[in-house]
Amino acid sequence: MSLTAGPSLHRLVPRRALETTAFGYEVVAANRAMADCIETLHWVDCWCPDAAQFILVEASSDLRSNTCHDLVRAINNSHFRPKVRVVCRATSLADGELLAIFHRQDIGFLLAIDGQSELRPLAEKGILAVRVDGDSALSPDTAPNALDTRRLLREAHDLGLRSIASQIPTAEGVRDLLALGFDYVSQNDAGFIPSEPSFAWQGKVV
Repeated sequence: MSLTAGPSLHRLVPRRALETTAFGYEVVAANRAMADCIETLHWVDCWCPDAAQFILVEASSDLRSNTCHDLVRAINNSHFRPKVRVVCRATSLADGELLAIFHRQDIGFLLAIDGQSELRPLAEKGILAVRVDGDSALSPDTAPNALDTRRLLREAHDLGLRSIASQIPTAEGVRDLLALGFDYVSQNDAGFIPSEPSFAWQGKVV
């Protein structure tokens, strides 16, 4: 495994935080290859809070239909199986057979925005949400190659997709993006590693 640092959990703050006690979590880990993704899923199984509403795990760039089988098996073997959402790059989502596998296995997946993307074709293929990283979400509209965040949010919400801003550097930035309309936002200095394994893991036969 090539992780340079252990994973950490980051709670995703929902826009309607006062109306819910259920939170999603984003796992931050250096998933450079599929083997890293599988190790991250094993870590999630042990450490993620059992009350998590959903759990975002970022796929590595080599995710394709011919490389996904061990990942699919790890998700299916996880006691968090219904809650795991795989965050994929557009290049991975261009693989129709990969999407067919995810649909057959009932595995939820998101689009990681790394530039301008046409959301409607991907929404038709079954993405649940779009995720934007902090640098892109907070870049000024006048910056070179700036992401048109407001347009992205309008299009995502018109298509019935959730919107997530990831790893925002400041609490003020989190508040600004929630006010802008993002459904969930995480802050990059608010990660944690739980002090005890999850309750479900404690009774699991290894």
